[in-house]
Amino acid sequence: MQSSNEIKAKFGIPFIPNIFKALAHQPAMLQAKWESYKAIMLTGRWRRQTKEMIAVAVSAVNGCFY
Repeated sequence: MQSSNEIKAKFGIPFIPNIFKALAHQPAMLQAKWESYKAIMLTGRWRRQTKEMIAVAVSAVNGCFY
């Protein structure tokens, strides 16, 4: 993975979200998750915030806790 600085910069926050911290012990998995997140959430016509709200709603409907 390039660095935790890339994650913080893309999110515009001073910390690493827990999902990425949880994968830190498996660098290949972390890299794959980060690349898929960037492809889904950071590209396209819809804002990231809109996509995240949709993800939260889908998680709630499916009974996901995270």
